[in-house]
Amino acid sequence: MHSHPIPTFGPPCSGRSLGLLAVALVLHLAVPARAGVVVVDPHGGAGDQLLDAAIQAASDGDILLVKPGDYVTLHTWSYSLGDKSLTLVADGAGTPVILPGLDISTLAAGGRIRVCGFELRAVDTNSQRDALSVLWSQGEIEVDDCTLVGADAPSSPPDLPPGIGLFAANTKSVVLARCSVKGGDGGPPLSQFTWPAGSGVQLQKASAALFDCTVLGGRGGDGDIITTFGSPDGGNGVLLIEAKIVVAGGSLQGGDEGDSTVIVAQPGSGLAGGFGANVDEARLRDVVVTAGNVNGLGTPAPAIDLPASMLVSHPAAARSLALPSPLREGQAVAMTLGGLQGDLVFVLASLQPAFVLDAFHQAALVVGLPATTAVVATITDVSGQLTLHFTTPHLPAAVTGGLVVGLQAVHFGSDGVTLGAPACAVWIDDAF
Repeated sequence: MHSHPIPTFGPPCSGRSLGLLAVALVLHLAVPARAGVVVVDPHGGAGDQLLDAAIQAASDGDILLVKPGDYVTLHTWSYSLGDKSLTLVADGAGTPVILPGLDISTLAAGGRIRVCGFELRAVDTNSQRDALSVLWSQGEIEVDDCTLVGADAPSSPPDLPPGIGLFAANTKSVVLARCSVKGGDGGPPLSQFTWPAGSGVQLQKASAALFDCTVLGGRGGDGDIITTFGSPDGGNGVLLIEAKIVVAGGSLQGGDEGDSTVIVAQPGSGLAGGFGANVDEARLRDVVVTAGNVNGLGTPAPAIDLPASMLVSHPAAARSLALPSPLREGQAVAMTLGGLQGDLVFVLASLQPAFVLDAFHQAALVVGLPATTAVVATITDVSGQLTLHFTTPHLPAAVTGGLVVGLQAVHFGSDGVTLGAPACAVWIDDAF
């Protein structure tokens, strides 16, 4: 991994007189950036046809504002985003917006997909098992403030395995921020089979970064039936297969072993890999990593089942950033920064996302460079928390519809200069 230079900052501005994005983005708008806003609103009823149609008709760069409705009953398979550059943001005002999963494939270099605020829960009776599947993609993918749950093995036919929370293969970059991720459970014995559980995150020839995420492997299958699919082990929190990951904050936990009385099984590890080519790499910073529990005849699993040569532990504390989306013009907003007392924090803003594993700054650079300093503030409270209040400004005149602005904090603290968590500010016209 190589380091990436942190940009030179301008003079400090008052965090209390933010105007957050208006000033910060002026330099980016020499070439007007436009995003159409498509509202998907089934008024609480069946929304599957509306959402499918909106995805199919959307143009690159569009923002899909998804209102509460039923997107699962008549659409138990994943919604396919294909290779379009899109932003999907849940606009539930406290009501969960649940989808049966998302598929992203062949997103080209330069493509951008952002997903904010959804519950992605794969349906246990459907053949598509993973909450989020990303395949053969070279673009930038970021998932903020979402729940990802792989499908459990069904308790009645057909015989289907558990799913994975996030599965990424042959993919350049996936970023999860402030997400809860869980692999599917193995379930009770069915026919002549019982199942090992799904991992929370599985990467194959892929790179990913997790910020402030809770990741849990599924619980292994129950029963005393011999299986051709392996013992009813718990799922790993994260499983690497020729992959790279950086994790800052949060936790990685293996799933429990199933209640088997014949098959000797194990719980899952919090982090596992290194089973094939010697190319896996995991960089951890302020992360709690634990194995699952033994329930049957099995033996304990290690919290980390990865060769020491493939593991790097960074010493700095994790830093957090939280911001709601979408942001409408004129809306009162609170942005919360988390770190250490005394941190000088620069929040960077950019319209050009990036993905650079940055060992020197102990995380991954997600906001693109060059970036503009949107906020400068100092954390003074002993709790390490700072909440900044502002009113979302009007969009620049050159912009119609909305903008998706990448934000990421850089902390100058007692433990060095470190990258914090990113967030997508989906900034839209107040007409929507």
